[in-house]
Amino acid sequence: MIKEAVGYVFDKAGYTVCSKKPRFDVDMYWKYYNGVSIDEKRFYNIGAGSFYHPCWTNIDHYSDWYKVRQDKTCRGLEFDLMGLGRIPVDDVTAELVYCSHVVEHVNDAAVQNLFDNVFRMLKPGGVFRIVTPDILLEYAADYRDWE
Repeated sequence: MIKEAVGYVFDKAGYTVCSKKPRFDVDMYWKYYNGVSIDEKRFYNIGAGSFYHPCWTNIDHYSDWYKVRQDKTCRGLEFDLMGLGRIPVDDVTAELVYCSHVVEHVNDAAVQNLFDNVFRMLKPGGVFRIVTPDILLEYAADYRDWE
């Protein structure tokens, strides 16, 4: 709790706080996945911002709007969800796809396109983890606005 509060204060002041020695549990990947998936970084974070992990590939739309949160050293694949295109990842190759707090920022067509792309990319048994705010609360707020 204190660590998050300190990070929040520094963030609001325009500073970035980071560890001198990042801790990555890469051994866990070798335990569960093959070398090709690890070497080719077949673990995808969509809407990744400045996320970094040596086994993962970031997929994001890099723009001036989010430049404060998008570290150039963490860039991966460029993809604009609103463009409704094909994510540049081969079919049936992704081990894991993660998407956190992204879908609530794009329209329904972009979300459907994202889901179609993810299920095209995933290997059999692959995992798609999506994190979003309370969707029922979001829908309730939208519907009240329409009445």
